[in-house]
Amino acid sequence: MPLNQQIIMGFDFITGKMVSEMDINGNVTSYEYDGFGNLVKTTLPTGKIINTSYSWVTNNNPENSCYSITTSSTGSSTNITYYDFLGRELRNVNTGFEGEQIIVDKQYYPNGNLKNESLPYKTGNPVWTTYEYDKNNRIDLVISPTCSLEYTYSGKTITVTDCKGESKSKTMNSIGDISSASDFGGNIQYYYHSSGQIRKIKFP
Repeated sequence: MPLNQQIIMGFDFITGKMVSEMDINGNVTSYEYDGFGNLVKTTLPTGKIINTSYSWVTNNNPENSCYSITTSSTGSSTNITYYDFLGRELRNVNTGFEGEQIIVDKQYYPNGNLKNESLPYKTGNPVWTTYEYDKNNRIDLVISPTCSLEYTYSGKTITVTDCKGESKSKTMNSIGDISSASDFGGNIQYYYHSSGQIRKIKFP
């Protein structure tokens, strides 16, 4: 960030919640919360207001859902996300201006890993993308309706191979940043300052 530019955040003295944020251009976003500390209103620098509400689910629809969070604003679609009692997202419903709903569902393994995620759909039976994991709990295989992706791990290098046999890989450094990335176009190298910010990117 250039010198003399700063982001200023304001916090509630009692709750510790952030109540305002000013960016480097002086634009201010403000936040309001309910008595439980849940975000209920966001006012953007443009004046646009995003309202957020929280509800318990009483009809078990979708199955195993416990509560939902609804966000809405003037001139935008309404979004409802349903969660189970562990806080995992089960369903996202986006309702357009004419009442048309676009749904995305998620299902989980007993250990909490994502198992299935549907493609966006309106009605009927969803089409799924399925995730499989290795013994170290890392993604091993992603099976989608159009293609599959296979993941292999070697040290700090992850390689992804698609159904056409084309591969791309990335290698991480000791602190988890990408040090190199390779695909059919060649290899890209990343160099960092001691602060962790990117210093140089070397292309093929």
